[in-house]
Amino acid sequence: MHLVAVANGTVAAFVYARVTEPDEHANRQMLAEYPYRRVHVEALGTADAFQRRGLATQLVEAVEAWARERGARAISAETYLDSPVSIPFWERRMGYRRRSVKLTKRLD
Repeated sequence: MHLVAVANGTVAAFVYARVTEPDEHANRQMLAEYPYRRVHVEALGTADAFQRRGLATQLVEAVEAWARERGARAISAETYLDSPVSIPFWERRMGYRRRSVKLTKRLD
């Protein structure tokens, strides 16, 4: 699903989310959501000039409704742990909670 919020003729915010179906071995997974259809927010962004206007909130709420309509049992998103903007947005405003830590390493 791709959605955009347009303000004053400008794309002010966007979201991209996708449905993930359980695979054939999902019942052996340790995470409770894996045996069920779920949605992951792949990307969410708001242009600097349009932040703090509720656009991202509206987009995420639309994705959540879309996920429910498709029978998803869970929704997830990833963001930068050190972000002073996105962590409060996801946790306080949208009610998401931390369930895992994704570790990365550059291989230059």
